[in-house]
Amino acid sequence: MVREVSIMDLHVHTVYSRDSVIPPQLVASYARVVASLDGIAITDHNTLEGWRRAARSMKEGEFLLIPGVELEFPEGELLLYGIEELPKRFSAADAIDYAREAGGVVAAPHPFDSRRKGIAELVYSLSLDAIEVINARSSKKANSMAAAAARSLGAARLGSSDAHTPIEIGRAVTVFRRRVDSLDDFVRYILSRDTVAAWGGVLFGARRIRVR
Repeated sequence: MVREVSIMDLHVHTVYSRDSVIPPQLVASYARVVASLDGIAITDHNTLEGWRRAARSMKEGEFLLIPGVELEFPEGELLLYGIEELPKRFSAADAIDYAREAGGVVAAPHPFDSRRKGIAELVYSLSLDAIEVINARSSKKANSMAAAAARSLGAARLGSSDAHTPIEIGRAVTVFRRRVDSLDDFVRYILSRDTVAAWGGVLFGARRIRVR
């Protein structure tokens, strides 16, 4: 049965992030078969190579793989989705403009996680499309502060595992209220705020979610 929604993990690292052990050639099959996801975004640190390798290993139409990257700036980290080349101007504001010009969207990952380069209060002044309100590696307090910021700003809410090992994929997810069948759909529904962040879990092949 085809779902009327799409469940995706929008923050996954491969071995092209130095602290991850996930092979890009296996990430999509694991996400689809084991974690029961409809799609993922590969968001390695400062590189798109993991996404490129994963995309080359897949058949066309096999699984929705969103191009993404977690870029580090003096201000903290941002997630850029829908870009296929890195920006050459490395300030947070310039990167946001670059992603928009490329037809992509920008999110703040773990913004209030002091251990992992969140942008903290800058979330209120940068022009963001989405905020990661559930990061499976962040504390309850950090996630609650991110959720409050998303409510205040009217930003799309994302849930993500921030997976660095295969077993973490799908621990937190973004639920799109409509089917996401393409990158264009993904961008459109982020911009229209048609997302819910949720904790994920797999039970006998059926996904259980706890929504924030």
